[in-house]
Amino acid sequence: MGRNLSWLATLGVNIAGCLLLGMLWQYCTERYPIWWATTGAPLFATGFCGAFTTMSAFALETRNLATQFGTLQAGSYVIASVTLSLVALLIGIVIVKAIV
Repeated sequence: MGRNLSWLATLGVNIAGCLLLGMLWQYCTERYPIWWATTGAPLFATGFCGAFTTMSAFALETRNLATQFGTLQAGSYVIASVTLSLVALLIGIVIVKAIV
């Protein structure tokens, strides 16, 4: 049987969602600050990006990695996920700042 790599898909989706959120946040807070604060953030940040990047899948994948490979691999996954997601968010902000 092959290895289950669903954790890699979860990681990729979370990073992509953070990149998108960083771009949306930067653009909308500069161009439409009132709309973003009242409507955009709840709709897109919490709604769309929150649904796209799933904490429940992240938690399950962490548990599965811990069960299958041990706490070192699960901990590495958690650290990599959080770090890469934050980096992606910041990259999204930088991209929009450079374009707008």
